[in-house]
Amino acid sequence: MNVLLGSKHGEDRILLNIGGIANLTYLPADGDYNKVVCTDIGPGNTLIDAACREYFNKPYDKDSAIALSGLINDELLGALLDHPFFKEKRQRLRGQNYSI
Repeated sequence: MNVLLGSKHGEDRILLNIGGIANLTYLPADGDYNKVVCTDIGPGNTLIDAACREYFNKPYDKDSAIALSGLINDELLGALLDHPFFKEKRQRLRGQNYSI
């Protein structure tokens, strides 16, 4: 469906779907279906929704109110981004139970 609705001849496109698990679709400008790439890229809303239920007794972070009230921990973010998962050629679905 992404190929049919998202393609535009002459323009490379990447479609991002952030659901429970985030995934992307690369659509090449030349329309060559052999070059289309679809892959899961990691957790989408699954983990943050679980945290909202566990720590804030809310089903989700409405209007990003909880997220906007926080601060970035650069040291932790750097350690997480150093995980081998992010060095894989194409990242694959791990699910919400995958531990870093």
